[in-house]
Amino acid sequence: MAKRRFYNSKDAVSEKINPSDIKPTNSMKGDLILSKFEMSQVDIIVAFHGQYKKVTRLIESIYRSTRPPFLLTLVDDGSKNKEFIEDIRNNTNINCIRLEKQVGLGAALEEGYKKTNFPWIVFMDSDCYVDNVNWLKFLGESMLELKEKGIKMVSARYPNSNSDISFLSSPPKPVVNKEDVILKSDEYLPLTCVLCHRELFPRIGGFIKPYPYGWYEDQELAKRMQKNNFKQAICSKSWINHDGMSTIKDLWKNNPEIKEAMSKNEEKCISDINSLKNNK
Repeated sequence: MAKRRFYNSKDAVSEKINPSDIKPTNSMKGDLILSKFEMSQVDIIVAFHGQYKKVTRLIESIYRSTRPPFLLTLVDDGSKNKEFIEDIRNNTNINCIRLEKQVGLGAALEEGYKKTNFPWIVFMDSDCYVDNVNWLKFLGESMLELKEKGIKMVSARYPNSNSDISFLSSPPKPVVNKEDVILKSDEYLPLTCVLCHRELFPRIGGFIKPYPYGWYEDQELAKRMQKNNFKQAICSKSWINHDGMSTIKDLWKNNPEIKEAMSKNEEKCISDINSLKNNK
């Protein structure tokens, strides 16, 4: 890999980025385990808007910990500091996409989806990081083991989920002897850190629904999966760290109009889900 800097002291949003500011994550945990998923090719797609320190932390943790073969794609969703993504593009082999206008999570992820081609995809929030060398392989193992049960998307666990799925947040440390959890029909996976096969989306009628700035796309996606008899599950062994809501809260603080727009997405989501039910 080329030298990695991707820190900028000049920042249009007054968020100074210097190497000394980046706090190292904990040392890697776990013994490296070989599996059927070992040589699978995976696109890891991360959309972000600002939050440069956390994006940098995630990048560093992925490159320290991740196997099998992967390509990291960053989608800058209209951040004010253009230099940040340019710095990454010029100093790494990371796939970088910049959107001049902020379009929201779903639409930003779609840009990453369209410009990648590995068979497996991980969508990951920018305020995550990983510290276990087997996090991705555990996700892949779960997917392969559960495919006969109709599982088409699996999620890692993290200790501070904002969802109603208690399995994501409890207990607060990795579990080795607990079975994976298949979600019920009224549950859905937040797109914080999920693995799926690229073929999923054409089979359910398209990519993630791009609601304005995001917020309810994971629920609509889950309902379309259910309509096609595809299920979601939580991997018992794969754990990540997640700051949760920090990016959203920062966005709302600086852009009240975005918060208002996002609050209206629930009605749009309910309408879309009802349309799915009516079009059997």
